[in-house]
Amino acid sequence: MNRKILTMFVFTLFTFIKADSNMLVLKPYSDIDSSYLDDSDVNTIMTLFIEGLREHHSGEIESSQNICSDNDCALDQLSKTNNDEIIYSKLQKLGSKIIFSASILNVDQSFSSKATAMSVEDMEQVCLRLSKSIALRQTLEESADVDNITEKDEQESARRKSLGRAGLSIGYLFPFEDLTYVDHSYNLGEDSEEVEVYSNLLKFNWNYYNEFKNNTALLVELGFAPPVIWYADLNFLKFQNKLDTSPFYGGGLGFYSVERNN
Repeated sequence: MNRKILTMFVFTLFTFIKADSNMLVLKPYSDIDSSYLDDSDVNTIMTLFIEGLREHHSGEIESSQNICSDNDCALDQLSKTNNDEIIYSKLQKLGSKIIFSASILNVDQSFSSKATAMSVEDMEQVCLRLSKSIALRQTLEESADVDNITEKDEQESARRKSLGRAGLSIGYLFPFEDLTYVDHSYNLGEDSEEVEVYSNLLKFNWNYYNEFKNNTALLVELGFAPPVIWYADLNFLKFQNKLDTSPFYGGGLGFYSVERNN
C-alpha cells in the first residue's frame, strides 16, 4: 500500500514539474527577403507564437532575440540559462506561402512540427496552431480547433469526394504455365479420360475500395476463375498527392486456392 502511494506521489510530482517547466523561446530564423517579411514582421510572429504557448503552458516562458537553426545551437543556448526546455523556429518562403516550423527540446528529447501559411495575413492563425502543437506535443491535425483554423484548412481537396465504393469487374488470368487437368468418367464399366488444358482463365471479381482522410486507401478483391481458382486480395495504397490522378505505392496480402495440376 505504501509503495503504491509513493509511486503515485512520484508520478504526480514528475507530471507537475513537467507541466510547469520553464521554456526559452528564441527569435525565429528567417531566410525570407526583408521586402516580403521584415524584422518587424518576424518579431510580431514571435509575439503571437509566445502568446499561443501561454494558453497551453503554465510554466515560465522567457523570450530571447538570439537565433538558432539547428538542435546543437539551441542546446548550447539552453545550457547558458536556467530553463528546462528551449524552442527555436524557422520561417521559409515557398512561392507565396510561408512555412513556419518549430522544435522544442532539452538534453534528452525533442519534438518538431510545422505549418504552412497561405499568406502573411494567415500567420496569426498559423502561430496559434503551431504553438499549441509544440506546447502539447501534438500533430498539426490534432491541435486544430475553432480558434486556429487556417486558410489551408478552408481549402477543399482537389480530389473528388468519393470515400467508398463497391463494384464488379471481369478480366483474364494468364498462368505462367498451362494448367492441365484430367477428368475421369465411367460409362458402362469403361473408364474414359478427358484432358482439359487452360492457358488462360476468365475471372470475375467483387471489389470494395475505400479512401481515408490521410490520403490512403484500402482495396479488397474477392473473385474466382472457374473452374479451378478462387482468391481473395487485401491491398493498402498510399497516394502521392490529392489530385484525381496521382502516383501511388502500396502492398497487400493475397490468398489463392488452385486445384492441383494433374
